[in-house]
Amino acid sequence: KMTAKKTVGNAQLMQKMKRLQVLDFIRNNAPVSRPAVAEATGLSLSSITNIVNYLMEQRVVAETGVENMSRVGRKATLLRFNGRAYRLICVYLEIEKLTVCCTDLTGVIYDKSSVSLPVFSGDENGSRQILQHIRGAVMPMLNRSREENILGIGIAVSGLVLEDSNYVLSISLRWKAYNVRRELEEYFNKPVFIENISITRAVWQLSHEKGIRERNIMFLDLDNGVGAVQFINGKLNRSLIGEIGHTTVERSGDLCFCGNHGCLEAMCSPERVVRLYREARPECPDADFADVVEACRRKDADAMRIVDECGEYLGIGLASVVNIFHPEKIILNSGTYAGCEEFFRAAIDCMKHRAYSELIRKLTVEQVYIDDNDSCRGIAVHLCDGVFESVFPL
Repeated sequence: KMTAKKTVGNAQLMQKMKRLQVLDFIRNNAPVSRPAVAEATGLSLSSITNIVNYLMEQRVVAETGVENMSRVGRKATLLRFNGRAYRLICVYLEIEKLTVCCTDLTGVIYDKSSVSLPVFSGDENGSRQILQHIRGAVMPMLNRSREENILGIGIAVSGLVLEDSNYVLSISLRWKAYNVRRELEEYFNKPVFIENISITRAVWQLSHEKGIRERNIMFLDLDNGVGAVQFINGKLNRSLIGEIGHTTVERSGDLCFCGNHGCLEAMCSPERVVRLYREARPECPDADFADVVEACRRKDADAMRIVDECGEYLGIGLASVVNIFHPEKIILNSGTYAGCEEFFRAAIDCMKHRAYSELIRKLTVEQVYIDDNDSCRGIAVHLCDGVFESVFPL
């Protein structure tokens, strides 16, 4: 009996893997014909027909015209991913703000709200207060939507997401292995997925990179810290934790959120730039980061010196990434540093000086800016795989 159960379980698992494989190919290659799906996946045409029929019953795949080919015989019907069929709730949790969006499966935003957050304590009471704010922001959006049409809730945070998104270790949120997922699933009665925000941003960016040729791509997220994400042959490398922001670049440097001194994200943060500029210019006690950027454009000596220094610390981090991972391309999400070209010039110059010359010979560096809307869209796009695995009996 045990053998029979194991055989049935293995057959069901294989069927689910095939369905996910077909769905993933259609999502990424639509419009595409059934014969093309069969050829790409290595599955028989009869298997593809059965799988596609099931996916169409679930409304996640739809037919969309016929192929435009000048050949003899009947033209094949084309398939596409039906991203409008269902909705997701996407939550982007920052230190001072909570953004909630209702999207379809492709990231199109239909509803959005933002809530300012107070400073919370680093104990269990503070964690529960954050969860209360999440509940208070998500529930009205659920009520405004057709709740049965919401497949799941995705929450992106700055920090480590461990053990299949069950535990979150976040220095900035002061969460120490906190089981966010369990409590929220019990409250909403919906599948909840927790993910690192840098990963969801990287997934969004890579989904829009046309004609990717590079086998090894590093995405560095400079928005609220420094996170690193690696893609090998277009696939996310889960083995890379990505906490490059908490590597030490200055032994006696500034105090970081994590309690250590001289962490990369502390030494190249916009907050440090502003503090150093105010110290250098006592007559400008209310200067903000935009003021420093404008001063750089005027070739102000203090502003340029400070921005160069902080940029060089980022360059040290970039050189370490190059020397360890040998990427063919680095994508920098500029965050607050968008428009501060002096900062990136200093960082890239420092990287080129410190990294092995052979490793940067063919390296390309691209700057992008991913805003709050795109951050939420990235949650939706990344959430699809997890949703299909848990919600539909694929």
